[in-house]
Amino acid sequence: MALADDLRKATSQIEWEHVEVTFPSTADMDLAIPTILRPENPEQIYWRIVDIGFLSAPAACPAIYRDTSKTRRAWYSGYIYLRCNVASVKCTLELFIKRTKPNA
Repeated sequence: MALADDLRKATSQIEWEHVEVTFPSTADMDLAIPTILRPENPEQIYWRIVDIGFLSAPAACPAIYRDTSKTRRAWYSGYIYLRCNVASVKCTLELFIKRTKPNA
């Protein structure tokens, strides 16, 4: 138990999961990504790329992002929506919730 507590305190994450996704065949389109994370506010879910792959070399460097326009789809418990500027990108994302207070 002490080791688990030390590891928990050493990281800025409190919960995380890996999800494998394939973005749509049209770039810059929403992809609904299911998640088991349940923060108080779904907007508190962050992501990072763990692994990424392509069928052929992309013309641009892939960027995975969320729509920030006024018409964007809201995130809710169980789903977030992300986009990629390159079509058909397959990747593994690490979804996580950041700590609000360090070493809490």
